[in-house]
Amino acid sequence: MEIAVSSFAGALEIMEFEIDEKGPDGATINGLYGINVSKVGEVIKIPEKISPTAMDHPAIEGVIDLRGEVIPVINLPKWLGKYYVGFKYERIIIVEFNDLKAGLIVSRVNRIHKVPYDHFTPPTAIMRGGSKLATSGVVRNEGRLLLVIDYENLMTDIDEDAFADYDEIPAATGRGGTVMVIDDSAMVRGVLKNVFIKAGYRVLEAENGADAMALLDEKSAHWEKDGVAAEDALSAVVTDMEMPLMDGALFVKRMKSDKRFKNVPIAVFSSVVSDEMKGGWISAGASAVVAKPGFAELVGYVNQFSVSSSPA
Repeated sequence: MEIAVSSFAGALEIMEFEIDEKGPDGATINGLYGINVSKVGEVIKIPEKISPTAMDHPAIEGVIDLRGEVIPVINLPKWLGKYYVGFKYERIIIVEFNDLKAGLIVSRVNRIHKVPYDHFTPPTAIMRGGSKLATSGVVRNEGRLLLVIDYENLMTDIDEDAFADYDEIPAATGRGGTVMVIDDSAMVRGVLKNVFIKAGYRVLEAENGADAMALLDEKSAHWEKDGVAAEDALSAVVTDMEMPLMDGALFVKRMKSDKRFKNVPIAVFSSVVSDEMKGGWISAGASAVVAKPGFAELVGYVNQFSVSSSPA
């Protein structure tokens, strides 16, 4: 089934929520945050009781029973270093990653915004939260700034087994070569880099489609000077879907419309994958679509690309 790129790209849906914080003068301020709607199941009131759990992460408050399903509850203010005793937290956002459901404690949930990707920009080092890499970007909307939570990093920090197939990576086959990885999560980029290096590839990195195109333009000039075609220099590109400045859909469209790069295989690697989305991405020009955190499956596809492009 063919699906136009525009049917699943062009705008980002963000759920806005607040976390009460202390300002420089000690007064309470409303910290504005966002999370990708595609990762949100529902929003509930904080129940009267959150049961203790053996999970020992300091941000885990306990577990709740949600219609017969036991779900761990994460104190998001604690994870962000913004928790203060006495502040009121009223809502839990139920989210899901890699079949792991969790609840995020927040102060309030406001509404959902649909914003263009060029209103979603990379954060500064300070906004990221230092070494925690707490945010993946900043959304500018209606004159306000929302810090978008790096959800993959959060869930991996809470559950170290979220990327459990990391040790099952197959070795490179065919010609090996260079792989470009594009993801707005610094944690995911770091794991992708290590995975492909372990498999036997060299790696180029970018945190969004715009930065990736700029890097490809730069590299292409060097390859052309050396008499090497981009499709020979680059074994594959691995890209996330939803990223600041230029999302994966527009990036794929740009790649496939550029004669220098149109024959370079592209694998989409996203935490949000459905059969409909897969059909759309393949129709748009992607060679494979893999759900995070399927690193072994992803490397397997790239190995196939490498073999098929190797000289006979």
